[in-house]
Amino acid sequence: MSTNVPLHPRRSDRRPITIPIRLVLEAENFEADDSAITTDVSTYGVGVRTTLPLFAGEWVGYIVKGKFPYAVPTHVAWAKRDHHSGWMYAGLEFTDKFAKQMTA
Repeated sequence: MSTNVPLHPRRSDRRPITIPIRLVLEAENFEADDSAITTDVSTYGVGVRTTLPLFAGEWVGYIVKGKFPYAVPTHVAWAKRDHHSGWMYAGLEFTDKFAKQMTA
């Protein structure tokens, strides 16, 4: 009997949502993508589609266009490039401090 039990259970459910966002990388030149979008959101993070090259563990500033005047600190939990479309898909995890504020 086969069951679909994830290897690493999620801490919270994801909700599919498409919102235009801006992503900023913490680098010498603060490379940014103004055309990024969300693919889903949960209490602890957000799935995104971007043109930026992202790597697991790196810091990314997440800005919801028109909602917040500052970048929400996140780190890349996972990243995968779709070689057919060229898009980078990634899971961004909110920092502990931000996640605690969201759930309080």
